[in-house]
Amino acid sequence: MITDCKVMFFFGLSNGLLLFYRFFFHPTRTNRDSAGQMRTLLSAYPNIAYLVATFGWDYSRNH
Repeated sequence: MITDCKVMFFFGLSNGLLLFYRFFFHPTRTNRDSAGQMRTLLSAYPNIAYLVATFGWDYSRNH
């Protein structure tokens, strides 16, 4: 079962990704670079969500 702590950790991680994206998004870059960066983050997001859910579940099951 997902606890409030794990939910907050997940949302903190997603907010961190948004900040990471904004930090590396510069108007001086070309549209192709920006689209590539956005695509990379969007493809990484589900993987991170999966890892957080899986290891969070394992941790709560074993502790």
